[in-house]
Amino acid sequence: MGPTAQVEILSLWLNKAKGGKMKRLLIFAAILLMVKGVAEAWTVETVVTISDSCKGVGLALDSDNKPHIVYAEKHTDSVNVQEKYKDAGSTWQGPYNTNCPHCEDMEAYGPWNCVSFDAQNDTFWVITLYGYDYNSCIYASYKAGISGAWSPAVQVRNHSGTWPARFTACDVTVESGKVVHLVYSDYNDTTMYYKKRTGGGWGADENIGTTGMNYGFWYYYGASIALEGTTPHVAGYFYNDDPTYYDILPSYRNKVGGSWGTRIRMSNWGFWPNKGGGYVSLVLNPMGNNYDWACWGNSEGERYVRYGQRSVSGWTGTSPVTPGDMGSGNFCADIVGYTNKVWLAYRANNGDLKFAGYETMGSPTFTQTVDILPTGVSYVCLKIAPDSSIHIAYFAIEAGSYKIKYAYNPSLGIEDEEVIGHQVMGVSIHPNPFREKVEIKFCIGQGAEDRELKIYDVSGRVVKDFGLVTSSSNLSAVVIWDGRDDKERLLPSGVYYCRLIQGGETQTKRVLLVR
Repeated sequence: MGPTAQVEILSLWLNKAKGGKMKRLLIFAAILLMVKGVAEAWTVETVVTISDSCKGVGLALDSDNKPHIVYAEKHTDSVNVQEKYKDAGSTWQGPYNTNCPHCEDMEAYGPWNCVSFDAQNDTFWVITLYGYDYNSCIYASYKAGISGAWSPAVQVRNHSGTWPARFTACDVTVESGKVVHLVYSDYNDTTMYYKKRTGGGWGADENIGTTGMNYGFWYYYGASIALEGTTPHVAGYFYNDDPTYYDILPSYRNKVGGSWGTRIRMSNWGFWPNKGGGYVSLVLNPMGNNYDWACWGNSEGERYVRYGQRSVSGWTGTSPVTPGDMGSGNFCADIVGYTNKVWLAYRANNGDLKFAGYETMGSPTFTQTVDILPTGVSYVCLKIAPDSSIHIAYFAIEAGSYKIKYAYNPSLGIEDEEVIGHQVMGVSIHPNPFREKVEIKFCIGQGAEDRELKIYDVSGRVVKDFGLVTSSSNLSAVVIWDGRDDKERLLPSGVYYCRLIQGGETQTKRVLLVR
C-alpha cells in the first residue's frame, strides 16, 4: 500500500472520529505514513565518471542546502582536486579546479584518503595531501561564496629528505569564515598533529599523540575532528603503550583550557603489528546527553559502529551497534548527529550503500538501501541539511567504470513532536522565522513546577539553556530568545529546536533563525 492509499484510508477514519484528541492522533499517524513514504525516496546520480580510481571524496553543503563535492582522481603524476556543485536549479556545475594538488605515485604508503572538505557560511575549505618520493606536503585552498573562485593553494606543512616522507591522514572543520581546525597524521615521526588557522594564518603544530612505531609499514588512513563551540575534539588511531591490548587503538582527546586532555581509549579492539590503519568518524553528544558516537574500522578487519561515553574514566559500552552488515573497504562509513538522533551511511557486506538511524544506543531504528552496487563503495561522506534533507557522496566502481556518485533524500521525516496532554500542549513560537528575537510561549501544566527549556542546533547540541522557567501567571509562561548561545555569541542562520520538558512530558518545536 502506497502513502496515498494509506492517507485516503486515514481520511475516512477522520470523518468518523469523535473528539479532538482522536483526530489529532489520526492526523499524526497520517503525517508519519506520508513522511515514511518521502523518507524512502532516494535519488541516486553519477556526478562524474573518472578515468582512474579515486584517492578521496569530500562533501559540504551551502546555504541553499545544495551539495558541493570534491574528489581526487588517482594518477601517477601530480593533479589537482576537482569540485562540482549543484546550482539553485539542481544542475551540476563544474568541474572546477580547487588549485589543491595531490599525487598518487606512492605505492602502498598512502595517503589512502588525501582529501578533506568542509564549509561554514558559504566559505569552503579543501585540504589535500601530496607526496612523491622524498617530498610530502599539506595544501589548503578556499573559496568564498557558492560560485566563487578557488584561492591559490597554500602550503601548510611539508617534509623533504628522509624516505618515506608521508602525511597519511587529514580532517578539517570550519568554525567560521577563515577560522579552520585541521588534524593530520605524520608518517615520518608517527604523530598526530593539530593546527588552527585564524585571520592571521596558520598557527603552530600541536602534538596530539603517537600514532605508531618506527618499524613495519604503518598506514594511518583516517582521523576525525569535531567542534564543541570552538573547542576541538579529535579521534584517531593512537599507539597504545599498554601491552595488555593491541598496539594501535582508536582513541579520543579534546582540548581543555588551552591544552590537550588525557587520551581516552575508545576500544580495546585495535591492530596487530603490520596490519595497517583505519578510518574514524566522530560525532559529539548527538542526543543531547553525555554520549559521543563514532564509527571506525581498518583495512584488514571488519567495520564497526561503536559508541562511548566521554568522561575522564574512559569510553564505556563500546560494543558494536552496527546494523550487522557493514562491509570492508577504505572509509566505507560516515556518521552524523541531527535532532538528537544518530545517522549512519555505510557500505554493507554485499557492497550496497545503506543508511540507518538510531534513537537510542543499540540496534538502529530503521535501515534503508540507498544504492545497489555489486562491487561496493568507499569514501562515504554523509551530511544532513538544516531542512532535514540527506546528502551522501561516495566513490563507486560499477561495470568497470570509476564513478563519483551522489544520493539525495528530501526528508528524514522529522516533524515537531506533538505530545497529547494538558501539561505540554499550547507551545507557540512567534515570529517564525525570526531575525532578532522570538517569543516562546507555553501553557502552565497543572501540578508541574519544574519546566526546563532548551534550544538545540541540528546536530543535537544544546546551544541555549534557559534552565528552570518560572512564571507569575497561573496560565502561561513567556521566554524571549535573541538568537544567541549561552556565551552570548550570535548563532548563524539555520534551523533550531525549542524543547520544553514539563511535568515529565516533552514537546519540541522547530524555529528558523534568519540573519
